[in-house]
Amino acid sequence: MTLILVLHPRATRDPVVQVWIGVFGATVPLALRWQLNGADATPVPVRALSGARPSAAGPRAFTGVYEFRTGITPDTTYTVRVSDSGTTFSDVLTLRTLPAAVPAGGGFEAFNVLLASCFYRHEDKRGFAGDLVRGLPPVHRPDLTLLMGDQVYLDLPALRNFHTGQAELAAKFEEDYVANWGGPGGYAEILHSAPAASIPDDHEYWNNAPHGSPTAFQSLIPGFRDHWYTAARQMYEAFQLSTPGGYRPLLELDVPPLSFFLMDNRTFRDRDRRSTLPPGGLAQFEAWARRVGDEGRFGVVVTGQSLLQGAAGWLKGTFGDRGLADYGDHPAIMRTITGLARRGRPVLCLTGDVHYGRVVLAEEIGNPEAKVYEVISSPVSLVTTPGLDQLAAVRRQRDDPWYRHRAAAAPPATIQVDGAPKLATSTIYPRAGEKGNHLTQLAFRQSGFGLELLITYWMAATDGAASVRHDLDPIRLSPTF
Repeated sequence: MTLILVLHPRATRDPVVQVWIGVFGATVPLALRWQLNGADATPVPVRALSGARPSAAGPRAFTGVYEFRTGITPDTTYTVRVSDSGTTFSDVLTLRTLPAAVPAGGGFEAFNVLLASCFYRHEDKRGFAGDLVRGLPPVHRPDLTLLMGDQVYLDLPALRNFHTGQAELAAKFEEDYVANWGGPGGYAEILHSAPAASIPDDHEYWNNAPHGSPTAFQSLIPGFRDHWYTAARQMYEAFQLSTPGGYRPLLELDVPPLSFFLMDNRTFRDRDRRSTLPPGGLAQFEAWARRVGDEGRFGVVVTGQSLLQGAAGWLKGTFGDRGLADYGDHPAIMRTITGLARRGRPVLCLTGDVHYGRVVLAEEIGNPEAKVYEVISSPVSLVTTPGLDQLAAVRRQRDDPWYRHRAAAAPPATIQVDGAPKLATSTIYPRAGEKGNHLTQLAFRQSGFGLELLITYWMAATDGAASVRHDLDPIRLSPTF
């Protein structure tokens, strides 16, 4: 492993410059020298540089999170440089802090949020995802990036006989993360593009985790499954989280009048299907919703799976994937969301997972002023699926470079969960033939007493197809009272 230093910006609710650092290929933690805007500075170690595999020896990955807290202002560009004490290895990061508020309309300025989920690097060896984000026009450069799960596929290649020891698994998982996080180019361009916040989905662990999966047969054996979970969680914490044990409290980010709530519905998902959130997570979510309603803000709920899909049932849930509706806390989550929508401002739900892009409007039947919008962004790079890929090739239509991608599934016509109002759905996107690897951008502008939302699906290039963009008609997020 060649020794390299990497910096990526992180999003936080505090007015600070937060950066994640990776040192790959070292045998001991480096002595670091930091500079902020060209001057020597000493950041606060939120999580000091330490081995992703603490007990390992030899070349490996060290990661940490640091904050510059003094004199930091919103919507301001900062340059962070880090080097080892001998200045042999270094990296430079230019980032912009989150704005104090969503800008007012009337110009090109907007609060741009980039959505990404589901990246399998073996299907993007040419680096199309990195080219896509690097090529965004300046007016579309993201202010915030939300990573909504499956940033890695630790359980692939499918049906592989992985080593079953925890140390061997951790080494394999570290290698997967370093390949995505290290760059240059590729997925690291997405991580580098703007302050980012992430949540996991199942492939940060294994397909359909925490339940056993026939595609990762070690997950069917309790002892081996425990080794896998421990090693995968260790890597998730080292590469994607800011603070040790940082699953609680769940992350809230405010850019008035928006307020984001990022749910980790995977790490603490109950094998008995009673809950998906960590202890105290549902109470925190309900308190967030009350605060958002009291302050007259627009709530944005980020999950690794769709909240609007129905339960998977026994067959699909055993041999495929269970969804959020298969768990006992789904009704309470939906009651909280619809209750917030009833307070007069639409709620926006963001998710990935399903390998297609889609925008849906769900309105309460009999009370159409209570609205919930769902935006799905998936995948950045479609995963290899043995058998299904070969079948898709047989059915391939001429000149279809995205023949392996399925069309977006329609949502249930109506959605009803215990104690929540009944919702009727309609699909806003996609239109016929709009599919493929992509990133999604949400551009928010204040307009009157509400917000204007512009959604763009940026379709990646691939062999035989150039990158294109799909712009949706503006969505007005208007208060009803």
